Amino acid sequence: MKVTMHGAHLHRSLEILARGVGAALGVAALFLFSPSAEAATKTWDSGGADDNCSTAANWDLDALPATTDDVVFDSTADAVSWDSSANCPATVASMALNTGFTGTVTLGKALTDSGAFTLQAGTFDVSASNYGLTVQGDFTNSGGTFTERSGTVTFSGGTAKAVDVNNGAETFSGLTINKGNAIDLTVAASDTLTVTGTLTLTNGD
Repeated sequence: MKVTMHGAHLHRSLEILARGVGAALGVAALFLFSPSAEAATKTWDSGGADDNCSTAANWDLDALPATTDDVVFDSTADAVSWDSSANCPATVASMALNTGFTGTVTLGKALTDSGAFTLQAGTFDVSASNYGLTVQGDFTNSGGTFTERSGTVTFSGGTAKAVDVNNGAETFSGLTINKGNAIDLTVAASDTLTVTGTLTLTNGD
């Protein structure tokens, strides 16, 4: 099945879909705690002997990215493997392939981006294994190449987000929209999203 969606009509089309927990902290004179991991920006510097995400030397400060980190590719031409090792996170806070990056990031596992996914340059490839990409923030392709193959992209998350794509068009093999009741996913008015495989509208507006 091939489905084409235009930005000006997507919001209205999704309107047909069906539309915390608080915690109290006590005050104590003495207490012990474990500090939570702080978010950081991890930038690929290609310093390792291979092109694997799981090689610490490939990242600035020789520190592997964590699930709370923003991941940036900005000045190399590497064929980066987002490999299956446990040292390569399956979740990141955001990912950006910035202007200056001329390489390819290829998935070796499913990836969840809990923030913005930005593709300004280079190529993002879900690989021949067709790994899924979940984006919970804005999806922006302003000049890179998204190689969808037969993978599925999922837009999820509990806040309103936007999709804006290069040259006004993006093709997905599989697309799932699961944004929660009455949560907007807005496609730029001039953009067209084409789904060549399965389109799943689970929730959202």
